[in-house]
Amino acid sequence: WNKVFVRYCDGALYQGSLDEPIIYNNTKLYIRGEDNVVEMLKYLVNNYSFTTAENVLVTGSSAGGIAAFSWSKYINTLIQNKNVNYKVISDSGVFLDRNISLYDNRNVMKEMLQRLTTQLNLTSTERMKLFCPFTAQDELWTCFSLLNLIEYNIGNYPMLFLVSQYDSWAM
Repeated sequence: WNKVFVRYCDGALYQGSLDEPIIYNNTKLYIRGEDNVVEMLKYLVNNYSFTTAENVLVTGSSAGGIAAFSWSKYINTLIQNKNVNYKVISDSGVFLDRNISLYDNRNVMKEMLQRLTTQLNLTSTERMKLFCPFTAQDELWTCFSLLNLIEYNIGNYPMLFLVSQYDSWAM
């Protein structure tokens, strides 16, 4: 077994790929989660025979659970062994696109994902097109909501959802 842990690094669901940092409270924030994942996958392909793996489990928790789904098709395309036992598990990656604010009738998740896709200046890249059919900037946020992640990521592999009590966003 090889186990790879990708530490959550940029608050952008592993989607960030900005050349220049964002300045927040006089601190430079480098948003490069996508770059980190792509490089990690290249390393696996080049050093651990990942393309011929027989068993692959992609999993994540909370924002990593969303990333597990949004990266699942891309990761699956890297594997050349068509008999691979490939599975995806999302632990507490259920972020509902509903009015869920405790204090008012706001859709906090929608607001957060809209800010995220705008701040990251996400565009419909070739990798994103694997899990997101939308190309307009104002629609890209919807690809990270649960129902769309499921609809656009259905592959020929099992996907399992877990919702742990420790994740307040999932609750």
